Order: sequence, then C-alpha cells, then structure tokens
Amino acid sequence: MKILLPYDGSDYCFKAFEYVIEHIQTLGRCEIYILNVQKGYLPGTVETSYMSLDSCSYKDTSIQNRTHGKIYLESIRKAVTFFKSNNIEVNVLIGFGHPAEVILDVSRLEYFDMIVMCTHGMGAAKRFTLGSTTDKVVHYSNVPVLIIR
Repeated sequence: MKILLPYDGSDYCFKAFEYVIEHIQTLGRCEIYILNVQKGYLPGTVETSYMSLDSCSYKDTSIQNRTHGKIYLESIRKAVTFFKSNNIEVNVLIGFGHPAEVILDVSRLEYFDMIVMCTHGMGAAKRFTLGSTTDKVVHYSNVPVLIIR
C-alpha cells in the first residue's frame, strides 16, 4: 500500500503520523511518503510541480535549486526523524503551488492508494470563506482520504 502524508510543518500533522505508526501492522506492507508543499514557486506543468528528496539532502539546512529556490528542511527533518525513531522508513516529496492541488496531483500521478492527513479543526464558516485544504482534498480525491483530528 502506498500512503501519502501531507505535511505542513504543524504539530497537528503528527497526529496523522502517530495514527499511521500505530496501524502500520494492520495496513500490511506500506510505502510511506511525506509531502510538503511550498507556496513560493509555481511551475509550468503539473508533472514538474513536485520533486523527490533523498536522504543525502538532509545534510544541509536548505537545498539550493536554480528552478525552485531555497527549501528549508528543518521541519521536514523533524517529520523524518519522528518516523525513523519508530524504525519506519519514509520518502519525502516537496511540492510547489497550492497545497490542495499539489496533494491531489501527486496522489493521482504517483498512484497512491490512500491519503492520511490532519485537519486543523476549522469551523464551517471559516472553511467556507477561507477554503480548507483538507476539505478540497476530501471532495476531489480519487483515492480514500483518512482525516485525523
């Protein structure tokens, strides 16, 4: 099973991480991917709107990339360390653009089986006026979405 875990750097996301760690035995063999979306750069096509990061990239505190600029890795390192401390290997994807759109595009293009994400507990009125990443992903995803609150 290929699981996508969107990560915005907040502590709320760790609830979703904890859920996956607690239930990984029942899910069977899993490939876990953490997706962090940077809002700064908007690439021209969906196919170039995300990139993969290998573990050697964590040696620096940032990645300098001509196309995408600097990506600060401290919060991503925290998430990877959380999984590694539980003896679980994770892969990291960095997306660029609007979070909900990137999450949906990555899940579709990379053939994920499930998305597990947190919600910040935003009320209906705020969600209506601001738009909620979680709400958009739930409504437009072509794979199951598990929401952890």
